[in-house]
Amino acid sequence: MSSIFSHILRKVTIYKEELKNHVEEQGFILLDMFKRIYGKKDFLRMVKQINYRQATTIVHEALQAGLYRLVIDGFICDLGFDVDFQAPGAMVTLLHIVAKHRIAEWNDQEREHIMTLITMSRNLDARNNFGSTFMRTAKSC
Repeated sequence: MSSIFSHILRKVTIYKEELKNHVEEQGFILLDMFKRIYGKKDFLRMVKQINYRQATTIVHEALQAGLYRLVIDGFICDLGFDVDFQAPGAMVTLLHIVAKHRIAEWNDQEREHIMTLITMSRNLDARNNFGSTFMRTAKSC
């Protein structure tokens, strides 16, 4: 019985990763489409618009969903989104999002992406609206 359960769990994990990769690829397609329609500069301005329900941007929400490649390669490197951008209200950076919304252990690839974000940051001491840095946020979760 336990071997059947572990087999099912492995399959679910594989399908979950495949689904995440598919969503990420669709995100890149949408990113390219919107850049062509609006132009890079205007689209970047639109991306920084705040979702008032969450007090974050679409980039923050993509990172919360684990779409690291889309955020790093698409929004930051290609579009020019600032890794240290703080969403007004909550004042969270992308690193705050990584620290706050992760409940499971990171795999090696995710650790690599997080290290890339940390390396790209020019302000590791940025504080959210509670006065916490991302490191303090990580310790409290």
